[in-house]
Amino acid sequence: MSVAGNLVINLMGNTQHLAKQLARGKGMVRSFGTSSTTALTRFGSRATMVFGAVGTAAKKMVGVLGSVAMIFGQALTVGVGLSLAKTIQYDDAIRAAGARSRATQKEIADLDARARMLGRTTSFTASEVANLMEELGKGGFKVPEIIDVTDDVMNLARATGTEGTMAAEMMAVTMRVFGLATKDAGRVADVFTGVANRTLTSVEELAEGWKFAAKPAADLGMSLEETAAVMGTLSQIGLKGSIAGTAIRRLSTVSAAQADMLKKKFGIAFRDAAGNARPLIDVMADISAATQSLGSADRMTKFYEAFGLRGVTATGGLADNVVQTDQLVAALQAAGGEADKTAKQMDAGIGGSWRKFKSALEGMALMFGEVLTPGAMSAMDSIREAMNSTTDWISQNWQWLSNKIAEWILIAMTIGEFALNNFTEIAKVSAMEYALFYVKAFNQIVYFLTTVIPEAAGWFAENFTRIVGNAAGWVYDSFQMMAEGLRSIWSALLDWMSGKGFNPDFSGVKSEFKAAALDSFELPERVKGQLETDLETAIGSAKNKLGSDLQTMLGDRLDELHRMQEAEAAKKLDDTKPEDPLGKTRETADIAAGPEGTSDAAVSGAQMRGSAEALMTILNAQGGRTDEMQLAIQKKQLKEAKAAAEALKKAAKQKPVQINVVGVP
Repeated sequence: MSVAGNLVINLMGNTQHLAKQLARGKGMVRSFGTSSTTALTRFGSRATMVFGAVGTAAKKMVGVLGSVAMIFGQALTVGVGLSLAKTIQYDDAIRAAGARSRATQKEIADLDARARMLGRTTSFTASEVANLMEELGKGGFKVPEIIDVTDDVMNLARATGTEGTMAAEMMAVTMRVFGLATKDAGRVADVFTGVANRTLTSVEELAEGWKFAAKPAADLGMSLEETAAVMGTLSQIGLKGSIAGTAIRRLSTVSAAQADMLKKKFGIAFRDAAGNARPLIDVMADISAATQSLGSADRMTKFYEAFGLRGVTATGGLADNVVQTDQLVAALQAAGGEADKTAKQMDAGIGGSWRKFKSALEGMALMFGEVLTPGAMSAMDSIREAMNSTTDWISQNWQWLSNKIAEWILIAMTIGEFALNNFTEIAKVSAMEYALFYVKAFNQIVYFLTTVIPEAAGWFAENFTRIVGNAAGWVYDSFQMMAEGLRSIWSALLDWMSGKGFNPDFSGVKSEFKAAALDSFELPERVKGQLETDLETAIGSAKNKLGSDLQTMLGDRLDELHRMQEAEAAKKLDDTKPEDPLGKTRETADIAAGPEGTSDAAVSGAQMRGSAEALMTILNAQGGRTDEMQLAIQKKQLKEAKAAAEALKKAAKQKPVQINVVGVP
């Protein structure tokens, strides 16, 4: 008994000592927690402000960077597209220039290099240069000639504000008509620039009249300068373009063809000693002198009798402006270098700078386009092959595809019709599903309040003592090494302030808490109420019935569609076969022709038309089944019954039935 008493006293003493130590430890923990919480709260509020500002700035920066990236991506996409577009345009133009000039691959490369160089260094883009090269090629120029003439054509175009292609055409026509060499291209450009600078005509108007005037004037021995001067003089009295050209052609032709008659009328020679027609300007000067003393009526009469109504105005204008025409001829003969000088003046201002900038920009685009071309060609070829393969597949499988398209359309229309016809039932199902949702929600709330919370409270009450006891024991053991624990917490706090994270060693209390708290906590399964069960049953039954009805409707219509497709296709195919010329019936001719009497195209076309007509027949029908559909179903059932009967009859013939009678005496 004394031993037992000592044991009880020792146990009570030890327990009292433990209680005192626990009370002391709780006070220390509470004091440390209060001071630490205050300091950390202050630090946390300030850190929150700082990090909040940093986060806001970071979000704005991310937004700006996102916008910049999006703009850059769009600009890159547009740049690549424009670069490829310019490259395609230029490539077509330079290839056309090579084709028109009958160039070899090396000569095409020479044209390409020349066009690119001029495009980068002048106010003309490489594409514009390639286009005027093409016009020169049309005019019969070879590649070396085109390269020699291109600069002069560009000067003419820029000096007179003319399109490069028109300037090239004028250059080619003039050099061919007047028999000039490529070294005379600068002279042609200077003459046209000179007449455009000194008269009311333009190169476009000269080009319009040149087609009528150039050849007759050259045939009568007029020079380039004289012909251009006459065109310029006529423009001063309002005769421009084709009107001036036809006037020069008429005056030249009449003065040469009716020289003797005109000599009698005016008293002057229209031919020289060698029998050649005199220059038109000289003839007009003599006519002016011969009619100077006449009255206006008599003078006009002579002009009319000599050159007709269409030549009166031109004759009077040239006769009255002989001096001005001679002066213009002299000015054009002395106009060397005028085209180059005028072109440079036109490019000396902001307009020239802008044109040169665009040319350089196109040069850069062509450079990038040249790099992108192989990849772009490979991609487009792959896409083209895929599209061709798709087209071939559709062509080969058009019969199947047309049938499928008809099926898809029929299914969609049938579902729509079914939904419309069963709107009330579908609405009922929807209403019941909404009601079921709210019933389930209410039952879940009731289950949580009446089952989950009581079960959780009971479990916590059962395990609270063990959780607190284990935690208190760990706290007691921890405070035995208080200094080491504080240093660990302080070290972790310093790491957190420096951005390394706050990771104090709480593994002990965690393990104790888990050991005490993570016992199995199982909730009883929720029992459904009668209303919820009835609603689920009703919804399932309604959905099953609607699904079954829809499947039946779809099955009947698809079966009917397939039957009508075959029938309509056979009918359309029969209509495509011609009547026999010997008077046989269509069926007889078909039998004679055999199964190969029709083409695949005819079969596919007939199948497509059959699918379309079958689909329209079904869609236009009223109700779930048409009379034809019902009849087809009955025929199908009858056919199946006959087949079954025939099978039984055949089996009976092959194996006779044996009847064994048992028990008969």
